[in-house]
Amino acid sequence: MLNDIRYGLRQLWKHPAFTIIAILTLALGIGANTAIFSVVNAVLLKPLPFPEPEQLIALGMTDESTRLKGAHMELNSLSYPDFFDYREQNRTLANSAVYRDRTFALTSEEGATSLRGVKVSAEFFDVLGIKPKMGRTFSRDDEQGGGGPGGFKVIISHGFWQNHFGGDPNVLGRTVTLDRRQHTVIGVMPAGFQFPIQNDPLDFYVTIAEDAANPDGSKPMTQQRGNHSIQAIARMKSGVTITQAQADLAAIAAALEKRYPTRTPTWESPPSRCVRK
Repeated sequence: MLNDIRYGLRQLWKHPAFTIIAILTLALGIGANTAIFSVVNAVLLKPLPFPEPEQLIALGMTDESTRLKGAHMELNSLSYPDFFDYREQNRTLANSAVYRDRTFALTSEEGATSLRGVKVSAEFFDVLGIKPKMGRTFSRDDEQGGGGPGGFKVIISHGFWQNHFGGDPNVLGRTVTLDRRQHTVIGVMPAGFQFPIQNDPLDFYVTIAEDAANPDGSKPMTQQRGNHSIQAIARMKSGVTITQAQADLAAIAAALEKRYPTRTPTWESPPSRCVRK
């Protein structure tokens, strides 16, 4: 055994190029396995860090033809009008919300900085069961074009509050310029909160008000039933099963299919258990 080890070391010493490749390959393999376990651990092994996570579900469009062919069905994005109909007509959901994370340009005296934020509908934080550390969450009035009374609003992360405002306890009411629009700070989230759950930290949350009006007067995204670009989550009412929620939403989807036959042919909208993103 000891002789085999000595022989191996001598061969590695005689062939330095091979040695370097072997070490790099081993390192990459270990790194990949660690990364894979980290993703599995985050997605599957730990429960969602929100109150009563078993009540959380994800909503989306699925192509019914894939199910008939026996293929794996993927949950796809929704359009705003379809979501609004589900939000108003369902009987099994306590709250529902849509979201879309993207990059925003923060403009300040120091120049422009690219930051990650999330565009959400009013009940987003109610679905997750999380309250801000300071201030309030969004209301449906804040979804209106232009942001409703008081203009565009933003809820900032704990990290952004510390880094950009120095942890100022009087931050509520101050403003930041995002994508050349002035937003008023109405809330600060607790330390450690983040959704979607991902590796890159998020800096703030804004409403869907930007999508509710276009400066040129054209039809805004919130009125485009064929524009599927948002993800949806919901919290089921206490005592409601996912089967009951499925039946409830499927009935709404069937009614929408009859009323808007060209919106998304042969598609329905089932819920699935909400998992880490």
